[in-house]
Amino acid sequence: MSVENQEAWQSAIMACICVHGVIDQWISDVQWYRNRIDEIETEFNSSVTGIEDFTAYTAIEASHNSQARIAYEKLEEYSDACSDMLADGPTPETVRKLTEAGHLSMAPFAVTGDHEYYPYDESVGEDLAERIRSGDYGGNYDELHDAALALSERAANAAQNGEELSESELDFLEAVLNGTDDVMLDLHDDGFRGDPSASQQQEIAAMLGMSIVALSHPSTGGGHDRLPESVRNLSEGVSSGGSGYSSSAAQGGRAPATSGGWRTPPA
Repeated sequence: MSVENQEAWQSAIMACICVHGVIDQWISDVQWYRNRIDEIETEFNSSVTGIEDFTAYTAIEASHNSQARIAYEKLEEYSDACSDMLADGPTPETVRKLTEAGHLSMAPFAVTGDHEYYPYDESVGEDLAERIRSGDYGGNYDELHDAALALSERAANAAQNGEELSESELDFLEAVLNGTDDVMLDLHDDGFRGDPSASQQQEIAAMLGMSIVALSHPSTGGGHDRLPESVRNLSEGVSSGGSGYSSSAAQGGRAPATSGGWRTPPA
């Protein structure tokens, strides 16, 4: 298959995946609206039971009619958003929104191999952290590591351009760091689990360091408070010249590397 035909095939598949995701989103939005109307009707029937005063009844009715109108207006907003996504096609932003809403899973990444379409979330971050913490570098470890590295690198560009990461992407980074803080604090004592090669150790240290920068940078939507407490204490010790890191530094240790960096319908 020629490069042109492969790109055309990939574009067609991505368009189909995107349409499927938008349809799922619209179904979810309509279901939310129906559930909300059922709630309003149930609340109304309960509120007017035993009410004989016409004025009181009318006030209750008007209040619940208002709630129903608000719900319908939200449904219209959701409909417009779905229409916009269909018009835009399978852009990275649209695909990320649909993936975060649980409609696409690994399909876009499997088709493109592009980490802009990777389904980042907290559970995937916990999986990567557990691999590093336990020293299990088999299976799909390389895929998880590459995904974290790609996200950290994209965060650097996002910070420069004033673009925020999505909440699920920030959750991913937070889960990775929360699950590996003890490893990071022991890097100066070769605290890696398992038996990673020297190059693998350097790659992990760089990835974790870049993840710290990506998660803590306000321009990406993160912040210092999202870092694990132990990592915050370490960085504060370094910046203030306190004992947080200087004691290990004096012994020839090194800090972790720090460079080289939809919504769903409401319930």
